[in-house]
Amino acid sequence: MGYWDTIRENFKQLTLVFLAFFIMVVASYFFARSIVNDKNLTISHEVINTAEATMRAYFNDSKTTLTNVLFGVENSILNGDSQDKILDLMTKWTNWLSAENGINGFNGIYGIIRGEYLDGTGWDPPIDYVPQERPWYTGVIHHKGIFFTSPYVDAQTGETVVSLSTMIAGERGEYSGVLSMDMFITVITDYVQNLHLADSGYGVLLNDHFQIVAHKDRSLLNKNIAAVNGDYAQIGNLLNDGEQVTALFVKDYNGEDSVAYFRKLYNGWYIGIITTEAAYNRDVYQMALVLSLLGLLMMLALSYLLLRLDKARRRSESESRSKSTFLATMSHEIRTPMNAIIGMSELALREDMPHAIRDYLLNIKQAGAFLLSLINDILDFSKIESGKLEIVEAQYVFSSMVNDVISIARMRVIEKPISFVTYVDGSIPSELVGDEPRVRQVILNLLNNAVKYTLEGFIAFSVSADVNEKDGKIMLHIEVADSGIGIKEADQKKLFKDFIRIDDEKSRGVEGTGLGLAITRNLCKAMGGGISLVSEYGKGSAFKASLQQKVIDFAPIAKINNAGQHNILLYGLDTVYARSLMRSLDNLQVKYKHVTTQKDFYEELAKPDYTFVFVRSFLLGSVKHEIDKTGYLGKLVLLTEYGEEIYSQDCHVISLPVYSVTIANILNGEANDYSEQNAVNYFVAPEARVLVVDDIRTNLVVAKGLLAPYRLHVDTAESGSAAIEYVKKYKYDIVFMDHMMPGMDGIEATQAIRGMADCGAYCRDVTIVALTANAVAGAREVFLQNGMDDFLQKPIDTVKLNAILEKWIDKSKQKKYVQEKESKENLPVAIEGVNVRVGMSMTGGKTDNYLNTLRVFLTEGRKKIEDIESAWQDKVMDTYVIYVHALKSASASIGAGALSELAKALEDAGRQEDVAFIEDNHSKFLRLFNKTLDNIAAALDSLNVDYGEDDETGDLLPQMKELLSYLEDMDMDRADSIIERLHSGFKNKELLEFLGGIKQNILLADYDEAMAKIKSKYGL
Repeated sequence: MGYWDTIRENFKQLTLVFLAFFIMVVASYFFARSIVNDKNLTISHEVINTAEATMRAYFNDSKTTLTNVLFGVENSILNGDSQDKILDLMTKWTNWLSAENGINGFNGIYGIIRGEYLDGTGWDPPIDYVPQERPWYTGVIHHKGIFFTSPYVDAQTGETVVSLSTMIAGERGEYSGVLSMDMFITVITDYVQNLHLADSGYGVLLNDHFQIVAHKDRSLLNKNIAAVNGDYAQIGNLLNDGEQVTALFVKDYNGEDSVAYFRKLYNGWYIGIITTEAAYNRDVYQMALVLSLLGLLMMLALSYLLLRLDKARRRSESESRSKSTFLATMSHEIRTPMNAIIGMSELALREDMPHAIRDYLLNIKQAGAFLLSLINDILDFSKIESGKLEIVEAQYVFSSMVNDVISIARMRVIEKPISFVTYVDGSIPSELVGDEPRVRQVILNLLNNAVKYTLEGFIAFSVSADVNEKDGKIMLHIEVADSGIGIKEADQKKLFKDFIRIDDEKSRGVEGTGLGLAITRNLCKAMGGGISLVSEYGKGSAFKASLQQKVIDFAPIAKINNAGQHNILLYGLDTVYARSLMRSLDNLQVKYKHVTTQKDFYEELAKPDYTFVFVRSFLLGSVKHEIDKTGYLGKLVLLTEYGEEIYSQDCHVISLPVYSVTIANILNGEANDYSEQNAVNYFVAPEARVLVVDDIRTNLVVAKGLLAPYRLHVDTAESGSAAIEYVKKYKYDIVFMDHMMPGMDGIEATQAIRGMADCGAYCRDVTIVALTANAVAGAREVFLQNGMDDFLQKPIDTVKLNAILEKWIDKSKQKKYVQEKESKENLPVAIEGVNVRVGMSMTGGKTDNYLNTLRVFLTEGRKKIEDIESAWQDKVMDTYVIYVHALKSASASIGAGALSELAKALEDAGRQEDVAFIEDNHSKFLRLFNKTLDNIAAALDSLNVDYGEDDETGDLLPQMKELLSYLEDMDMDRADSIIERLHSGFKNKELLEFLGGIKQNILLADYDEAMAKIKSKYGL
């Protein structure tokens, strides 16, 4: 069958595609118009605000000058000075106005003093000149304070001016005359006329009587706006009623269709911008044209794809086989445009834009990600059906994989009233061989299915195994049970078939392809197992999957040392969590007792039998006093909900759900003890200065965050050569020097500093601390032998950091730390692949610090991927080791443990020149790195955090200090230069708004307010 026959057969489908995209194009036009209207409204406000600030400054300068002259004239009158002396004073002020350091756009000082006309310009008026009839005199007679006239023609210069004048008080407050000065209106009118919204626009200025002061057509000057035409009269009526004029379509003075924006100014005048309608709509037409072309291309592409799909289906002997084969071969064609859509949305979201547009783009990105997940399901299924799905076996750590899937599932149930519990048999071997991504996919498919169809109640995930040590294999048994909607018995038989969604009424609104369970079944079969279901409609379901894996190490994932010596008291757990925890304790052969009332808990606590007490975190406040009173000597373990931060001394904190590996770590003393972190005895040293050197900006942000509580002066450098320049410029108490850096490494930089003869004893004696992720035996000795004074391992431990600072900072600079009352902060979002709690603790426990660290890690990470790939492709092993070494510590600092571990393995392989290991894991590392960056980006997007890339303008704090010094010295040229540099170098919306406010203060000569804002925001 030819293409024309295929088109005829699919005429209805093609017609629907055409109609759908026609509707999309029409909708795009209105969407584009809305965007342009919002943009123009924003720009008009900005232009008018700037114009108002400029005019305010101009008028304020004139008022200040006239007030100063008035003060001098009135003093002369009080002193009884002669008319000549007063004229001399007015002449001096006139000369100052015309001098280079004067005020542009002003004529001289003149007025009527004691009934006589005096003019500081030396002008001798003609005989018919009557000052008492001039606007500057007639207006002020009935006005208090300084009076501004409407524009009029000056008798001396013949130019249009606005005069400001004021009454002169005599010795006893009586009228002694009028003092006045002229402002050449051309200064204002030229400025206003050049205002524009589009290329052909112009500005209009009206006085408080609606007379035109500035206009493109000079013949309209001094006319009332209502006299121009009916549409201009409408503008005047709206303004007279106290309304703003926003995007009003009018006929211009020359009959041209135009759009007008007008607003009242602070002094009662009115300013407006008028733009031709053609120029105004140009962006709309251009955007609509682009969207129309894109729509047309997408319509043609989809029509072509539809025809190809139909033709391929017709040529196939088996419809289902041809569909699967075709989808498998078309995977690249489908995924490429989808990834482009998501990627372009991601790039667009980094730009500064109106909130509504950001929401639209975010919806596009999220919809694209969901569509891509559906496509992935279809492609996976097509690979299975076409026989192209391969099971790729590799060694992996079972507990790490289980921990990952539990973390992912925990994040997905957090928004539902669901108890998520787990049980993992502690005897399962720790190191297995199999296709870890496919095992993970099986478990996550079952857990995701449970999350979708469970609205409340519980989800229980358990893993057990049949171990065959003789054959070196195990059969993993995975069960996911839930209290969801359940499945009708009639539907259970067809549940594992392809493209099936059952019980449409109850599952309406649940996203998915209906392929998840079909894929899971085929994956289990491919790995030597199977899947089964037990379900009761309306009460829940339990899926059981089995799959076979090989064993490398039969050592169990969880084993308690001296299990018989432990006895655990459990309190505060609801039934579901209690059963799960007790099942795990039974598996680990540990004695325990579960109590449900406070009375029983206190009675049991008084007994000396219990080595550990497990208590829900929300009960700590009510039981802590009793625990202290009884003198309990064992360990307290607080069980928290996911994302909940608890900081309490002398206790462990673990997040629910708890399973065997977590319990074993706690009982064996291998878990993190948060009391150690909180026991750091911080001090402050505001007079001390330290330098942190690291080529990874993420590490610099982390270090600055951890040093923040000490209130030190902290400088940062991104290379060894930059560190040398900083040491030349400043005197440091400590230099934290990274070891492995491109170009000059830390040891070379240290030796260069020690050898600088021109800075004397300071360079020989300055404390240099090695800051490195190398923790191999002998590393400390190597650093000490090469001129360094101490050693601090990355990721930075706060206890060790405190010890370093306390040791090397002069005692006279150390001040006692006063604990401030503040609540510990939580990051209100979970990030797949990143332990947020660890990352928060590694960056000082502050949300802002951690978000800034994630932002820098993301922007730096995008750049580092190309560097790593290039180093590997060019086989420059030394550079490759440096890059992955840097990523190892940076990843650990944000809590990306899996990424850090893989980077460490690649670093070790690079040092040992194990090329085979790198070849097997390099691509996996980049995929994990990319995925982690994408997850961080998604989290920052959800929090509306701007992670736009900063350029070489560098760190903000030093530049803000520089800006502050220029303001204090009244050096406005340099201050403006700093503001412009920051404004062009950063994309952060909050920063740009802050800089705009500082600029506004400077324009209004409110320098004290500008300095106060900078000091307050940056703690200077």
